[in-house]
Amino acid sequence: MSRLTIRPEVKYGESLSSYLMRACQANMILYFDLLRHVQPIKSMDVFYRRSIRIDIMPQQKHDMRRLAMLLGQTEKSLYEMTFDSLRLKLNHYGLYLNDSFLTLMPVLLESNKRKFCTYCLKENIGYQMLWQVREIDVCLKHKVKLKTSCPICNHDQSYIHNNLGAYRCYHCGNYLFSENQQFHEANKECMPQRYNEWQYILDPKKQLFPGLVNGLDLQKTICITLIYILQLQLEESPTQYRYNLVSRLLRHDYLHSILRFINDETSPQKVTFPQIIKILNKIKISFKAFTKTKVPASYVNSIKLLKNQEKVNRKCLTPWCITFDKSDALKEIPFTHNSTFKKEKYSGASICDNCGIRYGYNLGTKQWSEIDNNIELIDKVVLMLWFDKNEKEIRKSLNISYRKLYEALGYALRYNLLPINKKETYRKYSQSDLMIVECFKELYLEAKIITHKARKWYGWHEIEFFYHFYNPIVQQYRWIEYTHKNKFNNKQKVLKVQPHIEKTLIDIIHLEEELTSKEIAASLNIEFINFKKYGFAKKVQEIKRQIQKNATESELLDKVQEYVKAMDQARLSVKCKDVYNYIGKSSNDTKKSMPSLSNFITEQSTLSKNKLRLYKMQDLMEKAENIILSEYYERNTIPLITELEKQLKIVGKIHTKYRPVLEHIKQTIRSLETGE
Repeated sequence: MSRLTIRPEVKYGESLSSYLMRACQANMILYFDLLRHVQPIKSMDVFYRRSIRIDIMPQQKHDMRRLAMLLGQTEKSLYEMTFDSLRLKLNHYGLYLNDSFLTLMPVLLESNKRKFCTYCLKENIGYQMLWQVREIDVCLKHKVKLKTSCPICNHDQSYIHNNLGAYRCYHCGNYLFSENQQFHEANKECMPQRYNEWQYILDPKKQLFPGLVNGLDLQKTICITLIYILQLQLEESPTQYRYNLVSRLLRHDYLHSILRFINDETSPQKVTFPQIIKILNKIKISFKAFTKTKVPASYVNSIKLLKNQEKVNRKCLTPWCITFDKSDALKEIPFTHNSTFKKEKYSGASICDNCGIRYGYNLGTKQWSEIDNNIELIDKVVLMLWFDKNEKEIRKSLNISYRKLYEALGYALRYNLLPINKKETYRKYSQSDLMIVECFKELYLEAKIITHKARKWYGWHEIEFFYHFYNPIVQQYRWIEYTHKNKFNNKQKVLKVQPHIEKTLIDIIHLEEELTSKEIAASLNIEFINFKKYGFAKKVQEIKRQIQKNATESELLDKVQEYVKAMDQARLSVKCKDVYNYIGKSSNDTKKSMPSLSNFITEQSTLSKNKLRLYKMQDLMEKAENIILSEYYERNTIPLITELEKQLKIVGKIHTKYRPVLEHIKQTIRSLETGE
């Protein structure tokens, strides 16, 4: 075989595998035989011949020069039908060399099923290369959703098969365009942008990544540019890195890992090529804009400063702690990249296991320090107790609240800092038969101001509460386990339920109107504190108010209908003012709170007027007919219309307002004259 007899025309945007299958179909040869002819014997891998690799890196196991000769094409034209240009661009940057590129592409492409547009197949356009991109699911030309299954037998189409060259299903043999697809409006606006993005990515002349930032390699340049672009969406021309802005658009743990990578710390986290595409799509920034972004030097320096913060000498600063001036017992508190206490910001918040004091790097003073300012306060309180001062004197002298005083006393009692003569006074607060950790789990599950709940549920004085609060096991739960659980696990539960939460709440409340917000939160397996945080507790109250409002409105509607029915039977006019008086509501309040009821009352009033007018017409017609018949049979004469007007008391109105009565009079007179 030196050259195929029939060499089909290459369609614009067609993939190499599509062209090969069409060429094989036209020359009545098997696709696998064609590949075998250009594939060395040592590389005879059947699985490979059935895979997408022919469109990713065809030269790996095929003689492309020989294949080009068979097809009467140039090697360049064959490579243009594959994703090889992306491989060359990534290799130019030293990324995803050969085998790693083969690992990368299945993340970006649908590699197991062939995607197609039935309209394009009907027009013999072939299988487009970009259709296999996972984020592309609509045909750009026909605006229909791409399919992967046969419209007749519903079997997914394998990526390579002899029948696909004839646009037939490999399973049942029917044409894949046997039935036209429905037009698909979803993603209609963003699809052209995605096609343009991938055309830009595959264009060998286009730059793929931004220029290197001074002092950083390509990977770090990509990371810092992405962070800058994310902040640029929320702040105009930023010059300083701001965690609170970037973390709104990027998961905080992922962001923290990237920052550590930029600053050469122990973090393997880099930004992969699929992640770059995903982030840019999320914020609707093009690759072209990404490559042209220049990060200010001040912004780069602000991120590098984070490295100095992390290298600070982390240690316990509590004099009475057994690990004083050491970092052995310090544990980092999760999800607190920047903690704030009394308007001071701290990074790297940690807690000491042995003394329960929180520390962090003060971003203002650039020093490692205590966060809550408890050490100095506890020291002063204990010193004043040695001088036999009572609680009232201590509070006034230090100008602190009772709560802060009780916190210091509870802590001093826990860590045996009280004077000997005061131990007996406060010993009563250190005795409890309860399971302390379980108590705090219940408290954090139900309430924010837990000191009040602790007094109500367990009868704890505030000193007793803080004595138990500073138990190392409770501190471990509060700052490590609970923080992680509260900020992550429950957030995931809430976000999972959120799309259907409103319908779920309505269903639950309609079934059981007496359920409290806590009971509803428990039924959804969400902690009540998070239930309130995400606004669902307010939503419950809104729904309950709406249900109550609907019930009231329904009751009032029944009363209005009853009133209208009674007035209709009595043939009396229904006036809006009378209706509002009857139901005991003002018209203005009803219009604001129950507009549908107000509209119903107005409609009934209008209908009532029309009905009364009709009734009056019928009465006038009947009266006029009786007068005419009486005159005709008694005197053998027919009264004039002017006389009838006077007797009916509608003088001057019979030709306008009461024209139906006039027509009826004429019809009656005509029937008497003709004898019908």
